Amino acid sequence: VVGETEQIKILEDAKRRVRLSGSSLPSVCFHTFFNTREALCSVDLSRDASAMCAGFADSGVRMWDLKKVGGARDAGGDGEKGTAERGTPMTGHSAAVYGTSLSPDNKFVLSASGDSTVRLWDVASGENLVTYRGHNFPVWDCAMSPLGHYFATASHDRTVRLWSTESVYPLRLMAGHLSDVDCVTFHPNCNYVASGSLDRTCRLWDVTQGDCVRLFKGHTAPITSVAVSPCGKMLATGSDAGELMVWDIGTSQCIHELKGHTGAVYSVDFSRGDSRLLASGGQDGVIRLWEVGTGASGKETSLPTRQATVHRVKFSRTNLLLAAGSYQAQEKDK
Repeated sequence: VVGETEQIKILEDAKRRVRLSGSSLPSVCFHTFFNTREALCSVDLSRDASAMCAGFADSGVRMWDLKKVGGARDAGGDGEKGTAERGTPMTGHSAAVYGTSLSPDNKFVLSASGDSTVRLWDVASGENLVTYRGHNFPVWDCAMSPLGHYFATASHDRTVRLWSTESVYPLRLMAGHLSDVDCVTFHPNCNYVASGSLDRTCRLWDVTQGDCVRLFKGHTAPITSVAVSPCGKMLATGSDAGELMVWDIGTSQCIHELKGHTGAVYSVDFSRGDSRLLASGGQDGVIRLWEVGTGASGKETSLPTRQATVHRVKFSRTNLLLAAGSYQAQEKDK
């Protein structure tokens, strides 16, 4: 649960929040992983812009303290100082780590892996605190609740599961998707979970009963990313074919169909506060900003990277746009 100190920080950041619009765009901070295009599987960034974690194909999880210029936390146990290039290693999984999620206070990291487990890590020590076993197939994504304590997972077994950090058994099992569930996120009020699937649909689940309360249909390709607006009224989904749709949660109707991406959309996020801007990034190496909401034009602003695949976009609490991706050096043409 978010503590009193963290609540004070949230209020202070809210006071310093920049109001965004199509004519007032955010500053962007992009973190690049060099020569890791095939190895990097997932990235998460903290809302206070102070921490970053990543999951890799070699089963490793790493954590970076972005407040420390030129370095990260010490890689405890071996006496060697961690560097900004390597981060703090967390080892324990036996397969690729496809999903990572930071707790609201940045003290813990969740990781979801192809070994069918989810692990909770202590950031300070880098130690594995709990291993959650319940899925029978690879776990593609995980998401910590905005208030902490609870988290959700999405798996190849076609289910979404709700967990408490204090129990190794799932609290709810939400079934209804017809294929793999690739992405999952919480509604800001923590009473609902949204999931995107290989079956080209997005579902909104009531966590108290485990029932599907909304079904969003319209994509022609598997859904690879999902986000809910801070106001709780809109939902955005991105697909493997570059489709990007914004939905009215109350009516389940699509209010914006945004075209521009030429590859899979790996991450979407709404600006903090009034949710006027939507950020998206993916395979085409371009971060795009869209005006969304009732009466918005859907105007697009493109921010190309240097051919880096964008794995994550996330607005900080002050509306700084944080992003992370992987860059693979190309051999010179002979």
